[in-house]
Amino acid sequence: MTLLLRKLSVIIFWIVSWWVSRMSSKDVLYSFIVITYKRDDILPEQFSVLKNIDSSGLMEVVFVDNNEDEIDRSILISDFKFNRYVKLYKNLGVTGGRNAGIKAASGKYLVFLDDDAIFVDPEKLLNQLNVSFSNPKIAAVAFKSINYYTRAMASWEFPHADKNKMNLQSFYTYQFIGVGHAIDRDWLGDFLYDESYFYSMEEFDLCFWLINKGGVIMYNSDISVLHKIDQSGRITPQRKHEKQLSNKMKNNYKYLPVGLMLFSSGAWMFYTLLKTKSLLSVLRGTREFIGWKKSGAKRTVLTKEAMRYLRSVGANLV
Repeated sequence: MTLLLRKLSVIIFWIVSWWVSRMSSKDVLYSFIVITYKRDDILPEQFSVLKNIDSSGLMEVVFVDNNEDEIDRSILISDFKFNRYVKLYKNLGVTGGRNAGIKAASGKYLVFLDDDAIFVDPEKLLNQLNVSFSNPKIAAVAFKSINYYTRAMASWEFPHADKNKMNLQSFYTYQFIGVGHAIDRDWLGDFLYDESYFYSMEEFDLCFWLINKGGVIMYNSDISVLHKIDQSGRITPQRKHEKQLSNKMKNNYKYLPVGLMLFSSGAWMFYTLLKTKSLLSVLRGTREFIGWKKSGAKRTVLTKEAMRYLRSVGANLV
């Protein structure tokens, strides 16, 4: 009798789990994906703000832990009705962490937030996202980034080369900034980040992918994040420039026509030399690109339609 009850309880448990899973998938529209690495001091403030989102049960929080330790940080999201904690036990970088978040998320819209970013108006957030995604052509929404300490908008975190647009409320653009953005999963399709990027330029890879499929990117300044910039646990400035060069050359190879690819890559080699004052850094970045190319990288050059869109929004492809 006891054995029968145990078997019955197991069956009931799995039925209930299946039902909850089905209900969760049905209810969740937005998946908020946070990837963390060595930012334990900032996370409590970030998640406390996320709790103010008026979700009506339409959101889940996916928390990807890149820390190389045994600490269970799932308690930080335990108050959310729908939550998923992914412990990687290894720092897979931005690209690996986002891939893990994409695989774990069940929402139609994926909202990515850096672990040092905090929403300004969480109560209005879902309404603003609904408005932005009301146009089915919009594949991604770029958020406004504000320095947490100075409350000023940083030009290098503005998703357009033309900084005269910084006062505009919204416009079509060709990029988003990793600190805060949202993606329509239908447009994302089977895309996963190339984990060789690890750090820097990975957003351009996804932006070109979306635009090449016919999607557009909308900047909406009504969706703002405070960027509590913290360099702890990050790579050195010299290594950053090397990775930027390598990854920029990868994007150029994947998407740009030959002439523009060569010009842009040459310009970035010169830029890297100016910033690092080290020919060795240029050689390291170039060598990483060559190794990546030899591994079987393929070109998916931007279509004529994609190039027309990029020209229409004033994209800087160099």
